[in-house]
Amino acid sequence: MFKRNSGWNFGIAGVLLLVSLGIGGFAGCSRSPRNPLIPPKLGDLKLQKKWLGEQATEMVMKLHGKTVRPAPSLNAVAIYGEERPPNTLYVSVYSTVELAKEALQRMADRIGPGAYGFSHHGKFTVQSLPVHFVLGHGQVHFFFARGARLYWLAVDATKAQAALADLLGVKTEKVPSPREFLTAYFQQYLRERGQLPPERH
Repeated sequence: MFKRNSGWNFGIAGVLLLVSLGIGGFAGCSRSPRNPLIPPKLGDLKLQKKWLGEQATEMVMKLHGKTVRPAPSLNAVAIYGEERPPNTLYVSVYSTVELAKEALQRMADRIGPGAYGFSHHGKFTVQSLPVHFVLGHGQVHFFFARGARLYWLAVDATKAQAALADLLGVKTEKVPSPREFLTAYFQQYLRERGQLPPERH
């Protein structure tokens, strides 16, 4: 299932990416070996560095430029691989599932229309879990809420599919590649403009 945000912002990042292309849920602060807060790897990207607690919260606040609302009870930030810009995972843990969903919606509403250097906001589903995506700052960005955790993964386009699959705990083929979800994005855009026939079901 794919859904495109109605806001259209065909940014430079999207052009470059198109040219170059040619989980059981979590709850609360659970950090079991099967569902670690910070995975040891994402695809073939190995964990390089991580921050937890107050240090991670300061990084998240600096990223947003203000206090995050609703406020999470725990933050974690991790760097994977050696690409530049760095592949970065942000995880915020909330006291309830509802607060995590609220934070996700606020995030989608804020950047979905094409703000903060992001564009091409869309959404697809992986095993009934809605996953948002945007392009920007030379990377593909995925964000979603699972249980009481809110995730944001900024990753190189060539590593995106495998990294997200590892984060979700599913096989790689269960996750669409950037080529696949961007193709669906543009097809939906053209249908909305009447330049493609309606999708057959």
